[in-house]
Amino acid sequence: MAVNLQKVTKGQKVSLEKSMKMALIGLGWGAKFDLDVSAFLLGPNGLCTNDQDFVFYGNLTHPSGAVFSKGDERGDNVEDGEEGDDEQIVVDFSKVPAYVDKIAIVVTIYDQGPTFGQVKDAYVRVAKINNADDEVGETVIEYNLEEEFSTETAVLAAEIFRSGSEWKFHALGQGFEGGLASVCANYGIDAE
Repeated sequence: MAVNLQKVTKGQKVSLEKSMKMALIGLGWGAKFDLDVSAFLLGPNGLCTNDQDFVFYGNLTHPSGAVFSKGDERGDNVEDGEEGDDEQIVVDFSKVPAYVDKIAIVVTIYDQGPTFGQVKDAYVRVAKINNADDEVGETVIEYNLEEEFSTETAVLAAEIFRSGSEWKFHALGQGFEGGLASVCANYGIDAE
């Protein structure tokens, strides 16, 4: 069966296949900085219900097993121009707790000094994972973060949200100043 890649733009919402039980969210950037990908599992009020709803380099797996990070790729381990995702998050839709309406995917700069104005060629992609063998299939959604950020040190790249009985992808590209701490505060997490 042929896969139709959907290239989305900022603000666009796209339905995920109903047959998609697991998805790989891959993020990449053309910079040799230490950037980190995080996922926030949000309730109907747009906030995390507890600290465990924040999946990041210090908490790689949600207790439900619904969302997990494949680890932190340090900027100094990535070669400029290297192909492939810099970091990845996996979502198992069958395990997402009922209280979670939305999963926010955020990229932050760990290093002090650089901003997203210096990060080029950033993207988010969604690929279907075959449940039978955990093999990652072809990319079905791709979103290039072409926004011109200047002082921002964190970007809400995308959200995956419930819409009735299905899940959708929302391309956002919203910048935050203040790094991970400001994003955590936005979602009700005390980052101290």
